[in-house]
Amino acid sequence: MEIYNWKYKTGNKPLEIVAMGDLHVGSSECDLELIKKTIKKIKKRNAKCILLGDLADVGLRESPGTSVYENNMNPAQQLETLVNIFQPIKHNILGSIIGNHDWRIEKTAGICFMKIFCDRLGINYGRFQMMNIIRVGKQKYSIFSIHGSANAMTTEGRINSFKKQLDTIESDIFTFGHTHDITHKRFCKRVISGKKILEKEQHMILCGNFMNYGGYAEMKGLPVQHKGCPLIKLYPNTHKVEVKLEW
Repeated sequence: MEIYNWKYKTGNKPLEIVAMGDLHVGSSECDLELIKKTIKKIKKRNAKCILLGDLADVGLRESPGTSVYENNMNPAQQLETLVNIFQPIKHNILGSIIGNHDWRIEKTAGICFMKIFCDRLGINYGRFQMMNIIRVGKQKYSIFSIHGSANAMTTEGRINSFKKQLDTIESDIFTFGHTHDITHKRFCKRVISGKKILEKEQHMILCGNFMNYGGYAEMKGLPVQHKGCPLIKLYPNTHKVEVKLEW
């Protein structure tokens, strides 16, 4: 797991971070216009950005289903499209991890699609897991990111699938991709600090998608998911995390 440290001065304003994944560029269901609108909003707000994998669909002959025939771009075109899309906010990106779709080329040919994408933009490549330690004013926050895997049909089932990650590593915020669900749930645990028992809040965020309904989801009878990605606010003067699923 890669660990990155950041320090920002925002005055009295919170630092904004967008957790963005499951774009599936190249899929015929990909909502490319929504992706471009989201990039424009990130740039306008000067928000930071974490990328959670499956940025490209990467349909190959060895891939499950018929995506190799249904993709409207080949993998090289998907790469170029992604580089062009994220170029305007490359300095805002804290890092990117790999998803199961991005990993297809590596499994097949040993070529890491996501590392090439990150190198082209000059951004951090966190491989499978990434931890961002962020100091905002007087406060310190940690954000753990993994693409993950879960096959549950319901939001509650997906939350339960990922909940075990909260026990594997200490973090204020956990961001997950893969499920295409977009939701936020808070958990609280007691921690010992000296002679005191404190309550520590943890935030689990499933980070959405940019796919129109159809294709694989329709074939499997999966529920329709709201498109988009969450906005995370980290406050500088008090340890407070705010999550907006629509912004």
